[in-house]
Amino acid sequence: MGLENPMHLLVLAVIILLVFGSSKLPGIARSAGKHAREAKDGITSFKQEFDHGLGENNPLEDVAETLRSANPKTIARDAVSKATTTKKPPVPPAAPPPSS
Repeated sequence: MGLENPMHLLVLAVIILLVFGSSKLPGIARSAGKHAREAKDGITSFKQEFDHGLGENNPLEDVAETLRSANPKTIARDAVSKATTTKKPPVPPAAPPPSS
């Protein structure tokens, strides 16, 4: 039960219009956009400061690399790549037929 159905979104829009009125909707939308932008900027700023604070000794890079290497798709791709690129030993020539 979510808002996947377009009809739910339409009903929600009508309810919002009835509650707030058409004159206040642009201000509400502008305010919501402003707050969303401020939240996004705050998250970006925190992430940059966090990464800068860790510097070169970022343990998350090791964890991320481990998770990437544990990906089943990566393991399968590497195995197939290794199997197709390894040289197979040459097949020895067939023994000549016995002479009578």
